[in-house]
Amino acid sequence: MRLKHVVMSAVLLGALIFPGGCGKKAPPFVPKAKGGFSLQVEKLQAREQGGEVRFTGEVVRPRGQVGKLTALESCRVYHVRYSLESPPCEGCPISFTAWEETKAHVSGDGQFSCTTEVKLPGIHYFVLRLIGPDGAVGPPSNRVKLLVK
Repeated sequence: MRLKHVVMSAVLLGALIFPGGCGKKAPPFVPKAKGGFSLQVEKLQAREQGGEVRFTGEVVRPRGQVGKLTALESCRVYHVRYSLESPPCEGCPISFTAWEETKAHVSGDGQFSCTTEVKLPGIHYFVLRLIGPDGAVGPPSNRVKLLVK
């Protein structure tokens, strides 16, 4: 009986001293401030030229917010491709699983442009998000569709 108590005490003590871990194993970090980066591309358009897609649009701020457009560091281009034989239905939700970062250019009056490569024919959908200081990501742009033959 005494042995049973000793074993149970040892197991309980071990569970308290060496708790099982869970979650992501990484160094601790301070979370970024809420609100993040708020610049957004509106009226996004895409045009294919010789294996590249050129995006154009307007960079806008949320209402009542002021700030320099120079805070823009780059652009994240979300992309998905469907074959010409099996396009998604119009209005169907589209899951963007792939993305790449590219250099973005913004003029003083807020005109936006960037380019990315497109290698395969098909029906391509794109959404862009601007990236600001410290890697903060802004809200998504409108979705654009591009047919590449």
